Amino acid sequence: MIFQLLDYTQQIPPFLPDNPFQSDGFLCLFRGCKHSKAYLATVMADEKLIVAQPIIIHRFIPFLPAALGSYCVANYPPHINHQFDNTTLYQAICFLLTKSCQYLHHKAFYIEFRHFNVHPDIPFDQIFASHKFDKIPWYNCVVDFQSPKQFVANLTRNRRNELRQALNSDATVSTNPTNQQWDEFYNVISAFYKKIHRPFPEKTLFHNLLLNRNIAIPAIISIENRVVGGAILLKSNTCGYTWHYYALKLHNQPNLTLLTIYKLILTLSDSGISRLDFMGAGRQNTHSGIRQFKLSLGGRLVDECRYRRRLIF
Repeated sequence: MIFQLLDYTQQIPPFLPDNPFQSDGFLCLFRGCKHSKAYLATVMADEKLIVAQPIIIHRFIPFLPAALGSYCVANYPPHINHQFDNTTLYQAICFLLTKSCQYLHHKAFYIEFRHFNVHPDIPFDQIFASHKFDKIPWYNCVVDFQSPKQFVANLTRNRRNELRQALNSDATVSTNPTNQQWDEFYNVISAFYKKIHRPFPEKTLFHNLLLNRNIAIPAIISIENRVVGGAILLKSNTCGYTWHYYALKLHNQPNLTLLTIYKLILTLSDSGISRLDFMGAGRQNTHSGIRQFKLSLGGRLVDECRYRRRLIF
């Protein structure tokens, strides 16, 4: 077996991605970024791809050594070539984890794999435990809709009233923002992440998003020409993924986040897509206000887990 870490400058083995995070377009979003790097970790045998796992290294505290100021995340499980038998797949995933952790040692503080659920043939719990990963029970939230009308019908009564108020307000949502609007949204959302002490991608990534509409749908919320929020949606042929979204809470203004999500539902529906993946709804067995919000939009919970391992100490 051969292990490789590929970036956007290298030839990626041909395969059909399960989601946009596995695509070469996603890797290209990180072109020119100083503090974030995306790679596709692959395991091959006899020139055939067995496993492909996208990973991102974020440098969130630049003045610290890389091992202390960086972390690595895999947003979704690996692409798996089921033409191989389960024994080969098991060995390939173990090989990928071993090599990835060896490469990332002293390059990141920890690595986290997200959005795993029970697989009928591959014992992920056993594989990750044998590589010293901790399992974290998690929820995801997914909204299925046949049409925008059905999406509205599935909202709770309070959310329907909020949406009606938002649609009748002065707020507008555009999925074709100008560069200036996109910069203003970046300033709004990055300030929020800084306030809650959470890392956020650099501006270069945002500019690359506007250039890659094959997998990305940008959205901007404005009131009287003032940008007050927005969203980044990645998409496949069957699903939209809310990567980042945020809107200011303004006095005497409607629910702007709900308005943005509704606009994204309209855009997805126009493309023949009928599923919205919120990419997480919090740790299980803990209260989460954002989880309740997503459920009020007609979402359903999906039992998942994350696997995390420290790479130093």
